[in-house]
Amino acid sequence: MARKVCQGQSFPIYISVYENHIESRIIPHFGHSRIDQIKPLHVLSFFKELEKTGARKDGSDKPLDGGTINYIYRVLKNIFSRATELKVITENPMDGVAKPKEKNAKEKLLEKKSNPQFYDEVEAQEVVNALYKESRKWRLLIFGSMFGGFRRGELLALEWHNVNFEEQTLIVENNIPITVKGAAIEKSPKSIASYRSVDMPSWYMVEMEKYYGEWLREKDKLGNK
Repeated sequence: MARKVCQGQSFPIYISVYENHIESRIIPHFGHSRIDQIKPLHVLSFFKELEKTGARKDGSDKPLDGGTINYIYRVLKNIFSRATELKVITENPMDGVAKPKEKNAKEKLLEKKSNPQFYDEVEAQEVVNALYKESRKWRLLIFGSMFGGFRRGELLALEWHNVNFEEQTLIVENNIPITVKGAAIEKSPKSIASYRSVDMPSWYMVEMEKYYGEWLREKDKLGNK
């Protein structure tokens, strides 16, 4: 199903996101109905449910993000549009159903200010202390996010030629936003500005160099087997 509605969007990340919304949102709500029985009123009711507090799947009591609701809208619209093209249904129940309104930039900024998503000094120290009980690999990953401002996918996509020990920089030129069946899906960074060289603290690069030594030793062990 997801692969049919994703025609023209063959990149696996799109298929995976579509499948997730179909399986977690759309099928649970509409799966008991025949597609030709679904009317605009049913669609409107579905989106009203998504806007209610408690609609999130992570247990949070915050409302579902407007961007997520709009993505689900696009998925559902593609499904019904494709069904109409294939003559499975004669009328598209999405016709006349307006796209849910998303918060404008000002509203989003005010929301961020009222609900800051960052660690205070005490919380940051607790994270640092906890990370020194974990392996060096995980420390580098989390510290890279905290002190370098990297996205997770940018860190996962780093290769050794992106690490400049002399200049103490990490170079971002790839991104791994998702894995599909255990396989990393690599793509370009989100924007031109995302291609960048980031100065890192000297202590971080010392840790990175130690990890590089561990990585080489592990590689040699595997090569000798």
